[in-house]
This record gives sequence, C-alpha cells and structure tokens, in this order.
Amino acid sequence: MRVLIHYPDGTRASIGSRTGIFLTLHNWGGNDCDGTASPQALAREFNVIALCVNYLQSGLKDSIEGPETYDFGWLQGLDALRAVWLVFHELDSSKKPFGPGRVFATGGSGGGNVTLMANKLAPRTFTCVVDMCSTQPRYVINPCLQEFTEESETIC
Repeated sequence: MRVLIHYPDGTRASIGSRTGIFLTLHNWGGNDCDGTASPQALAREFNVIALCVNYLQSGLKDSIEGPETYDFGWLQGLDALRAVWLVFHELDSSKKPFGPGRVFATGGSGGGNVTLMANKLAPRTFTCVVDMCSTQPRYVINPCLQEFTEESETIC
C-alpha cells in the first residue's frame, strides 16, 4: 500500500484546526490519483489533507492480470481506512490541531466502489462520501449523520 498526501497549501504547516481529511481513490486498474478528483484541488478548495491510496490490486498488472480474484472492494476498503487512520492517528498523537469531524471520501469508477465499501465497513468515520460512477447504488450523505451543517451542505 502506498499513500500520497497533499496538504492545503502544499506543506504540513498549513494544517489548522479546521483542516479535515479527504480520501480520493483511483479508478480500477489505476494508480495513485488516476481517475478521481484532483487531490491538489480538494486540499486547496476544502482545507483538507487529501489522500490518494494505492490499495491492494492497484495498477493494470495487479488488477487485471494478477492471480487474486477481485473481492468486490472489501480488502481495498480496508487499505483506504488504514490510510485515513495513519493520518488521523499521526495528527492526534502529535497534538496537531485539525478537524477530526471533517473526514470525507470520493472515488472514480472502481474508486467509487472502494469509497462505498470503506463507508460500509466504518460508517461512523465519514461525514460525507461521494461515489463518482461506480457499479454500486449511489448515496452521498452518510446515513449516520444526524443533521446537516452548513459545512456539510457546502461540501456535499
């Protein structure tokens, strides 16, 4: 697993008390930030640390030609959650102020499928998930969210 990290102004120093975390997951057969929302734009426009994850079976060779069968995103979803935990835990344990209630996820195609799977596996983790054209039924707002805030309406 590889995680690419993009900060709001390009540096860790730009993290503030309202900075959230935003997973942006690549399409099936893709790598890093292929076929998903631009992590640089997400970080800059929404004041988040944007994460691209090379999860299990990333890349054309492993996803198409590899020996493992596709498990419908379960293991890939766990890799995505590990990436969120990695950043969240590092910020929290270092006492770096950030917005722990501002955790989002999106993905294109197969990345949308993995986004929904991550939300299914850890439904109280995300404030909002956006599936950009996967094969699963789509929904945007996490059903565990009890009320919409001005911020969630803006993001979602």
